[in-house]
Amino acid sequence: MKRKKVNYADIIIRGFKRKELSDNVFFNQNGYGWFLVTKKLSKKISLDWDCETHFLTLIREGKQGTIHGRIYLTGELEELDRIIRFFTEDTPDTLYDEES
Repeated sequence: MKRKKVNYADIIIRGFKRKELSDNVFFNQNGYGWFLVTKKLSKKISLDWDCETHFLTLIREGKQGTIHGRIYLTGELEELDRIIRFFTEDTPDTLYDEES
């Protein structure tokens, strides 16, 4: 499945936080400073948006920030919203009804 780019505005309104980083090599190559855009979903799970590719990744961290696993998301906003709800809300996901 091909990944879709996600617009910066679409992730900022969903609570992602931007952190500016200093990287002269990146700046000299691209003309703008490197930055991270992340949304923490739990202590060890976060969503990252890549400022170069505009792709989303779900990341599971280990001790001292090491990455234990990652899932590359499709870029569909519905998928992103469902993942955020799954980790942050106490309400059940009603998209699929269980059969009685």
